[in-house]
Amino acid sequence: MKQTLIQPFIQKVIERLENPETVRNFSLVSENSHPDAHVPLYHSWNDLSLATGLPGILLLFTRLDQLGFTNGEISHRYVLEIKKVLEQSGISNFSLFGGLTGVAFAINEASFEETRYQKMLDKLHQHLLIHLQDAYISPLAKSPTESGAYDVIQGASGVGRYLLEHVEKPDFYQALIRLIEALIAFTKPKSIQGKEVPGWFLSPEDILNARKYSQTRGNFNLGLAHGIPGVMAFLSIALMKGVEVAGQKDAISLTAQWIQHRGSTAASQTVWPYHITWEEEVEGKKGQEVSKDAWCYGTPGVARSLFLAGGALKNEQLKSLAIESLRGVFTRDQSDWDLPGPMLCHGLAGLYLIARAMGEEVCSLKEQILTFYNPDHPFGFSDIEWSKKGQPIVVHKPGFLEGASGLLLAILSEHKPDSKWNLPLML
Repeated sequence: MKQTLIQPFIQKVIERLENPETVRNFSLVSENSHPDAHVPLYHSWNDLSLATGLPGILLLFTRLDQLGFTNGEISHRYVLEIKKVLEQSGISNFSLFGGLTGVAFAINEASFEETRYQKMLDKLHQHLLIHLQDAYISPLAKSPTESGAYDVIQGASGVGRYLLEHVEKPDFYQALIRLIEALIAFTKPKSIQGKEVPGWFLSPEDILNARKYSQTRGNFNLGLAHGIPGVMAFLSIALMKGVEVAGQKDAISLTAQWIQHRGSTAASQTVWPYHITWEEEVEGKKGQEVSKDAWCYGTPGVARSLFLAGGALKNEQLKSLAIESLRGVFTRDQSDWDLPGPMLCHGLAGLYLIARAMGEEVCSLKEQILTFYNPDHPFGFSDIEWSKKGQPIVVHKPGFLEGASGLLLAILSEHKPDSKWNLPLML
């Protein structure tokens, strides 16, 4: 993108995000907002969440430092604020998007290739490694396994992706191997309700199903964010980075075949639903629910995970399927994408990043994202959500996964030098 076009957006975000306390105050407004009001809202805030809080904004300012837009002062301010919150409140969540792993990732990115904040990082790393068994490895062995034990957002796949970046350290390597072994075992078939089913079966009581699908017999999640594609993507990335454990290739192949055959074809396009129901998987019934075309759920995220599996297995057919599936998204009417907003998780920016990662030309998509810029909005860009009554609501979010920081990072992805800011997205 031309400097003259991007500078106003950068300047707007810098002005509104440079003070952590101001951002926090903006974001906490939403707690007393009516969920069905057709008015601008502010997203609820979690200080130590990479998805919604301080670490995600730190990622943005670290990237701006790398590109010369800022001088390190603001990013250091965010590190100090994170340190203060940790000292005051501690942290009991260990996940990538909601807890300690995400905090460590953001600070590691801000450390100028591990030349700063090393005492802080050492403490965080040791705390993570000590609790890895109880937080992830043991829960992965339970049947049925909860989504928060294995997925990218809260589970072992996201944590493992961060461990992989420190594989040269013996304690990290040993922890990574144990985690991969647990995920391989997790993918093996389980006996549920007297039937042998894929290991990633989710019960009706799982947090992903409890509100909407509690009256069903369970399902098998197909989202990159919360389902088996995220596990497969992590195992594939690890293999391509030279980390291989016995059974890893078989696990990637097994999950890739299952995912491949759970897509449906219409008008020569392969699409994937949010999940496969128990009735579809075990009883052979039809009736898949159509998904959005996003990073978190739908064809783009699934296609990227299959492409990674194809790369890990050196399977060109799998990679070709992934590319053609993604291209199919762009042959559909944009209204069918179900992406009303511009953000990473469930908006245009996530689709944009996946398309760029797979070599697709997406200039028009980038231009559409920029049309969401509004100087009157507190963070320049805002998300669009749906109320319980089906009305679109403008929601102001500063963070990484669904907010302005992540969106601007996506737009900045065209600039060099390369950065690892998108590591959590499993691309």
